[in-house]
Amino acid sequence: MSDLAILPGLEVTETSLFLPEGLPLGQWQAIGQQLSRIDRAHRWWIGDWLSYGEHHYEHGQYDATAEATGLDSESLRQCKQVAANIEFGRRRPNLPWSHHQEVAYLEPSEQDYWLNRAVADGLSRNALREALRAPKPLPVVTNGLIEPPEQLLRFMIDRPTPVIIRAILAVAFPDARSVLDPTYGNGSFWDGKANVVVTARDLLPSRGLHGTNDVRHLLDADDDFDVAAFDPPHLADLSDDAIMADRFGTGSEEGVREIIQHGVRECRRISRLGFFVKITDHVHGQRMVMESDWVYEALDWPTVYEIVHQVRLEPMVDPKWGDQMSAYNNGATYLIFRHGDQKHVRRQP
Repeated sequence: MSDLAILPGLEVTETSLFLPEGLPLGQWQAIGQQLSRIDRAHRWWIGDWLSYGEHHYEHGQYDATAEATGLDSESLRQCKQVAANIEFGRRRPNLPWSHHQEVAYLEPSEQDYWLNRAVADGLSRNALREALRAPKPLPVVTNGLIEPPEQLLRFMIDRPTPVIIRAILAVAFPDARSVLDPTYGNGSFWDGKANVVVTARDLLPSRGLHGTNDVRHLLDADDDFDVAAFDPPHLADLSDDAIMADRFGTGSEEGVREIIQHGVRECRRISRLGFFVKITDHVHGQRMVMESDWVYEALDWPTVYEIVHQVRLEPMVDPKWGDQMSAYNNGATYLIFRHGDQKHVRRQP
């Protein structure tokens, strides 16, 4: 991208653009195109510049230089995080940076899907945001003609969440036909390829495709569903501008603990074959928060059937953080429980 200032008689300052007299129409148009490209690109440049500095210089040098840009910390955080989370090859030059900002916290395959859809459907930023937040409809299972899942591995690296859910169901609950998802949200567990009938409920009426429920006090009878799939809130007491809060939301630690503990008890009660819960053990406020212990404590410390770790290759890192004193979080854990003993033997329907 050429420098505007090399054009004869043109001067660029922080507050003005001086154009020479007698500028030909074609040259004037070319300057406008350059300005448009700069407007679309400058946040990417800042984000990539910050990423480079973070990886090549000490924290003190990096922080001081970033501060010297004069940009506010929130702008720096957004530019850095979007650029770090979206690889060069996934960036769409025909979409504004704001569209990329909306999908920056998704898995790479999901980023591709939504960016492609934004281009194909001509979605504005607000329309893209609404589509991302809307609950995804569940398809009707037809004759079991469903794409087979991948192998279930202890560490599922850079795998989309629905692929992991399908693998859990296929391996741990191959005879399941009905699943209750009492914390459906926007349907992140499902892509329509799991060979089960899903009942999708949520605390919010706008998200509960099949009605509302409070996972702490389900109204279903014992053993009403073959399996329960529980995706509780994971993180607590985050600041409003925290990266994790942007994607996962936040609440009080006691509130999150209550939801997890009451929820797993209810999921155990209403499931015939068993259930699984997605949790995140992590460091917060300079101490380890062991959500897995909350689950075991609520269930009287049972033997778990299986544990699967969902791993992203890149962690979510906030530029505001100082020296690294603990492991960056880059995934979640699925704790899988089956009723009865936890022997790994095939069970009949």
